[in-house]
Amino acid sequence: MYGRLSAFVADLKKMGDRFRVTQDSYTEARNKLSSNKGNVIRQAEMLKQLGVKQTKSMPASIVDMASEAGVVTD
Repeated sequence: MYGRLSAFVADLKKMGDRFRVTQDSYTEARNKLSSNKGNVIRQAEMLKQLGVKQTKSMPASIVDMASEAGVVTD
């Protein structure tokens, strides 16, 4: 029984490690898309404001985050 429990705990640890790597990869990808000055989402929203036709909208939370990232403060 102890051996099976030990193996189960080792599997849980591997899963946790992989979840962390996945979360880190997701965060890096999202930041590249929406968290720097002149980010792609903000630029797309600016085009929308200029009247470019679109058929779908992006989630407001992502647009807000991208807009805040694009604001320059002195």
